[in-house]
Amino acid sequence: MADNELSQALGHRERAIAGTSQAHMRRRTDPNVRYAHPYPELEKEYTREQCAALEELFAEADFDSEGFITLDKLKKFCEKKMGRPITHLDAKKIIALGDDDKDKKLNLDEFMRLWMKVAAGQAPPACGMEAVMDDNGIRPDISKNPNFTDNSNKAGSMKNRFEQMAIADQQKDAHDEDIRTEHQKLRQRQREEAAEKKKLEERRQAMKNRGALFEQQ
Repeated sequence: MADNELSQALGHRERAIAGTSQAHMRRRTDPNVRYAHPYPELEKEYTREQCAALEELFAEADFDSEGFITLDKLKKFCEKKMGRPITHLDAKKIIALGDDDKDKKLNLDEFMRLWMKVAAGQAPPACGMEAVMDDNGIRPDISKNPNFTDNSNKAGSMKNRFEQMAIADQQKDAHDEDIRTEHQKLRQRQREEAAEKKKLEERRQAMKNRGALFEQQ
């Protein structure tokens, strides 16, 4: 039975990575039966419950069930989860961080591995992804993974989270100020263009009037 479970899990994972099906892990309710982990290569980092939560988050982000998360989908997902917009630059950095096959989008496997990099502090510092990770209970255990070093404890993580939120607020204020400045510059250019257009029209009218006087003479 274990071999059959493992075979089904691996086949399901391959279809999800290829984008041909949406992953939905079967829920296990019998504590007396040991089931194969649905993602054997991630067994050290994620529990089965975390994998289920990750699949649900992936399905939520991939709202049109295409089998992958694009830049625009990620921005909408982050805004929904954090209650504030994420910058376009941070979204591009997050996609690049998890995009192992360089196709500029995230499949399920890349999405699950992305959070390891977030836990290791590799995501943009003020992007808010660590808060999303903790709020949804999907922080992976990367202490046994030689590719990552988790230097944060629970208290440090909370402190880092509040620091990230403060930085994000500062960046949002700066972004809003930049937008206001750009709008002011745009309005100024529009006023200058309108004034120039008015002067040009006045000159044309003056030339037209002089032409009419010459014709009368």
